[in-house]
Amino acid sequence: MGLKEKSKLQCLERELKLRQDLERQLKRKVKQELKRELKQEVKEKLKRKFKRKLGRKLELKCKGNPITTSPLKLKQPSFKEDAKLLKTGFLSDVKVVCGDKTWQLHKYILCTRSSFFMKAFTGKFKEAETGCIEIHEQDPTEVGWVITFIYTSKAAPDLKMLLLDDDTMADTCVRLSTIGDYLSVDRLGDMVANVLYKKHVSVAHAAQRAGDTAWISDDFVSVFFQAAATAYARCRSTFGPLRQAFAKFFELSRFLALRDERFRAQLRNIPELSHDILMLLVKDEGENDGRCMVLFERPCRCFGCRREEVDFFPLAWVECGVEITLDRKTDQWDGIGPEGYCEQCARVFEKVPDAFPPIEDD
Repeated sequence: MGLKEKSKLQCLERELKLRQDLERQLKRKVKQELKRELKQEVKEKLKRKFKRKLGRKLELKCKGNPITTSPLKLKQPSFKEDAKLLKTGFLSDVKVVCGDKTWQLHKYILCTRSSFFMKAFTGKFKEAETGCIEIHEQDPTEVGWVITFIYTSKAAPDLKMLLLDDDTMADTCVRLSTIGDYLSVDRLGDMVANVLYKKHVSVAHAAQRAGDTAWISDDFVSVFFQAAATAYARCRSTFGPLRQAFAKFFELSRFLALRDERFRAQLRNIPELSHDILMLLVKDEGENDGRCMVLFERPCRCFGCRREEVDFFPLAWVECGVEITLDRKTDQWDGIGPEGYCEQCARVFEKVPDAFPPIEDD
């Protein structure tokens, strides 16, 4: 091979090597670009997913759902500093008068937490010019409760005593909801419903343990239905959470109260409450589940560990089906039939639809 041929061969080899290097560089760049695009696409998907979840949580938060979702932590106003302003009246720029009581307050705090005060102090009314609003036909004590709640997000000391007293709690909750609705303080209605709900949880917990409601005093039944009648006589849109608290008592007690003649007699006077209880008794647990109901009879033994004479908590389950059949050999229900689990096994058998979740100890 001559020198020319060798020189040409070397040139071809160098050219081939350069092409190979260029191809490798191009492949690396393409891979890097694809990775960047993929990462960006994943980030965008995660952002959209997070926004959807956040939107659902905010929606559930606004509806006041206390059961199925964990509360979303939102930044709260500085109530500690506001409480000092309420106590001292420092930098107050508006005045609220009700009966023989007068409060030196702050327009910004009132308007941002109550649409009633927002309209009064920013609309085309004389209150907007004078900076003084007179509230008529309302109890000054109740107005004071609302003002204290607006500034502190807590109940006033005298109000707290009424809420802790079993004889006055239900009636006080209705009074608070009424004045809260009048002054358009939505958060107060949620707080009242939560207080009533906690009380009903404690009574229902004892009813589950006892297996009946015969031990509940006549005074509790009387006060319960007096307050419920008032709540159900008001507008559903504003008294919805309070209504739900009364209806949920029956569900939390596994509807044992429906066997009590005292409760049945009173329910005849409040048809809407009876309707809400029925909707809780026969409710849709999800798109893939049918209707769930409760049994009043205790199972003779646990369907999980097969032990007899155990404390059933929850009392009984009902699964959905078309017909009720019982296999005597296996002692198993096919279709609609009761399945009762002791407290220990109930935590394991998650496949059983929990139509009425047991109340847990705090």
